[in-house]
Amino acid sequence: MKAFFHVMLACVLAWTLSSCHKTEHASRTEEELTFDLKVVNATDPATRAVKTDWEMGDKIFLFFKKEGTTLLTAEKYAVLTYSGSAWVVSKPSNSAIELTASGIGTSGIIYAVYIPFGNVAFSPNTYRPFQSSLNQNSALNSIPPFSFYLANTVGGEDGNEYGLSGSVVTGTLTMRLPENFVYFFIEADGRKYDKNEKYRLSVEGVRPVAVERYANEQFPLIELAAGQPMWGYEYRDGICFAGIMDDTWADATNNHRMIFFSDGDPAVTKIFSGKTLVSHASVKLSSPTAENGWTRYMEAPEYVEIAGNNWSKWNLGSTGANDQTHNLKFRWAEIVPDSGQGNSSFSALISQSLTGDYVIFDPARAILGSDWRMPTRSDYSALADDCTLSTSNDWFTFTEDETSIHFITHNAAYGSGGSNYLWTSTVASDAAYAYVREFHVGEDLFNESGSGEEAKRAIGIHFIRPIYKGFSMNDDHGVQKEEYLPTPLD
Repeated sequence: MKAFFHVMLACVLAWTLSSCHKTEHASRTEEELTFDLKVVNATDPATRAVKTDWEMGDKIFLFFKKEGTTLLTAEKYAVLTYSGSAWVVSKPSNSAIELTASGIGTSGIIYAVYIPFGNVAFSPNTYRPFQSSLNQNSALNSIPPFSFYLANTVGGEDGNEYGLSGSVVTGTLTMRLPENFVYFFIEADGRKYDKNEKYRLSVEGVRPVAVERYANEQFPLIELAAGQPMWGYEYRDGICFAGIMDDTWADATNNHRMIFFSDGDPAVTKIFSGKTLVSHASVKLSSPTAENGWTRYMEAPEYVEIAGNNWSKWNLGSTGANDQTHNLKFRWAEIVPDSGQGNSSFSALISQSLTGDYVIFDPARAILGSDWRMPTRSDYSALADDCTLSTSNDWFTFTEDETSIHFITHNAAYGSGGSNYLWTSTVASDAAYAYVREFHVGEDLFNESGSGEEAKRAIGIHFIRPIYKGFSMNDDHGVQKEEYLPTPLD
């Protein structure tokens, strides 16, 4: 992946045109067969393309349809690997394909997909066979990589023909970028990225996309809701992201918010103003620091020490303890607020509590930084056990000694008189559910749900009350003394 991004628009963005017509040949002898396949990156040179060359370790997955037969199953596949000077065909140990004359026949169609960075494992007999495999965080190994890809089944094409002459298999793989993909590159500015799972970029109007599997001559996709974070991958001295843009980018009067997540640091944000994007545009972003116009996405809330924890005085996204209009609701394991698009595909992939390796999916940590976290089920239990509860039409109040904390009983987000539901980070025994705490107007009960619609991870959309777990920066647990913008690239 050479010359990944080119560009400069004002002092922040960059856009250029580049040609991507790079061809290499593949070879391998499998029993009596030798493969001589041309591999062409056929992205339209009139577009702003992202990949202009092949690099060592690039992998292309191949699925053969022998002429006169039904489609090969997803379990039968070969892999092209670029050595730096040539493509080499191999048969992974878990593949059922026979790379022989009888196995692939004298002619047919190849269906091919390139998923970048060489960190994809094909796991047969699973619904989502394309999975990350080289992440430093093993929690991501079962999740398809949400990044860009090349395939020979896009742009109206339907695979590529191959033929067998004597013992030589010949053909040309014409690999293309999907339509409406756009790319974002954040320069390191002298700093080094160290973990491929650490960085995520949310861009309003851009949908993260992952290749799900091979099926019926196609590569079905998983598309998340627009604005959900794209995963960042280390590239050279920076980090890159990719997704599919929606129609809102055709109008330069629209503003689009970017949110940069660097696990452990508070999220930072910036606004695209008066910009348009076209298919295959490459966008170069300045390092996300205050000097470059990035600001903190959410200010850290005040907190109070009670029942063994430093509980925030208000929900994630609120402006204060009495704010009933700015509370933000989140879907399970999604670190940006719900946009109302009803997306639950990514949530369904997460079957663990949002702790340990899965803490990267904790919205409180992702937005406020590693000094913050979601409450667990036991945190809420301690609040109920250690405190005296009093209620009113507006509040559930927990008091320990002379310290109190309030929870709103109704919230404008639910309409007038609506109840209040808050996620915990704890998954119930049935992994389809997480524990939820409930506050109901006119009731003096502090309920817990571990099943039912409100607790279902795939469809639940609830509030989050963060807990501060870092070193105190407060005077008497009041307003934080230090306001700062992190340098997440350090």
